[in-house]
Amino acid sequence: LSKAAASDEVTLPAWLSTDLKDANKRRPDDPEYDPTTVYIPPSAEKTFTPFQAQFWEIKRNNFDAIVMIRKGKFYEMFSTDAIFARDVLKLRLTARGKEPMCGVPEKAFGEWAIKIINAGKRVCKVEQMETAVDQRNRKTGEKTITRELVQIYSLGTIDDFEMLESSQPSFLMAIRSSGRSVVGVCLVDCSTASFYLGIVNEDDLMDI
Repeated sequence: LSKAAASDEVTLPAWLSTDLKDANKRRPDDPEYDPTTVYIPPSAEKTFTPFQAQFWEIKRNNFDAIVMIRKGKFYEMFSTDAIFARDVLKLRLTARGKEPMCGVPEKAFGEWAIKIINAGKRVCKVEQMETAVDQRNRKTGEKTITRELVQIYSLGTIDDFEMLESSQPSFLMAIRSSGRSVVGVCLVDCSTASFYLGIVNEDDLMDI
């Protein structure tokens, strides 16, 4: 079980703080740095529990997103995501071992996910793909419940009406070049399923 952290101050491992790198081992001050990925040293991976391995397998390629991973009746956030939840969402920071953690009830997923999205982050929803009984009855595989990334939410791709405010449009735009001086533009409002089609001059794209 998780326990309350003794203090709001947390210490992250070097690979998540002073020695942060992307998957290609580039540091944040490198012009080619990719903030969507993170390099996890093999020495750190060897210390992961099966559950932590599940989390970091998803987080390593979605480092700029918030991973909300299902664990029983809660969606939990860990490490840098938990610190974000504390600082931005004002959730109580707890810890699982030495790793920072925050959690929200499963029924409140949509409420908290939209708060995260409105704060400028994507949300990775990770679900349990089997029950604890299924896991215990399995003859092979990891000795932990199977979990998978089922959806990534962003402000333009919310399709769950419970996550949308009634007055809040949610636009997604696609642009296609004709190879001439004009381009086709399609806008869809995910909250109402309304489509808008048109063409604009390539020179005017900077005004969109």
